[in-house]
Amino acid sequence: MKSLLISYLSLTARLAVRFKRYERALELYADIEKMLHGSPDAAAPIMAQGHVRGLMGDRAWARADFERALAVKPDDAIAHFNVGWVCDQQGLTDEAVRHFERALAINRDLDRAWYGMGLIHVRAMRHAEAKRAFLEVVRIEPRNFPAWYQLGMTHHVLGETVELDGLRRHVVKFNPRIAYLIDRDIAKLKEQEQQEAGIAGATPAAPA
Repeated sequence: MKSLLISYLSLTARLAVRFKRYERALELYADIEKMLHGSPDAAAPIMAQGHVRGLMGDRAWARADFERALAVKPDDAIAHFNVGWVCDQQGLTDEAVRHFERALAINRDLDRAWYGMGLIHVRAMRHAEAKRAFLEVVRIEPRNFPAWYQLGMTHHVLGETVELDGLRRHVVKFNPRIAYLIDRDIAKLKEQEQQEAGIAGATPAAPA
C-alpha cells in the first residue's frame, strides 16, 4: 500500500513540475521524503526537490538539497554529479571537479559527469583533456548531441582535421543540425581570428 501511494505521489509531483506548479511539487516530494525517512531511498525525493528548486532558479537551495541527498546516500553517483553541476554554475570549479570525479569513481559510465568535466577542461583551455572526456560521453551515450558538438569544436581547436571530418560524416547521419552548428561556429571562429589578425597587423609600430 505504501509503495502504491509513493508511486501516486511521485506521478502527481512530476505532473506538477510539468505544469510549473513548483511549490506543489516540492510539497509532494517532501511528503515522499517523510514516508521514506531513515531509508537510503529517501535520497531520490530529496534530489527531486533540488531539481525543482533549480528550475525555480534557486541554486543555493538546490545545492543544499543535493547535499542532503548525499548525507542520506553518500555513494550516490547522481547526487555527487548534481552537487558538482550546481557548484560549477556557482563558479566553484574545484568543488565541482571533486564531485564529478567522485561520481565517476562510483560509476565510470555516468556520461553527464564526463560531460561536466569536459566543459570545465574547455574553459581552462585543456583541450586534450576535454577531448578525452567528450569521447567518453559519446562512447557511453552515442545520442548525446551536445557532446558531439563539443567534441567537434575540440577537434577544430586541436587542429585535428581528419578526426573532425570523420565526426561530421558520422553525426550528419543521425543529427544533421549538429554538423551544421559545428561548421557554423568554426566559420565564426575563423572570421574572428582573421579580424584579430587584421587589427594586429594594422597596429602601428612603437617609435624607436
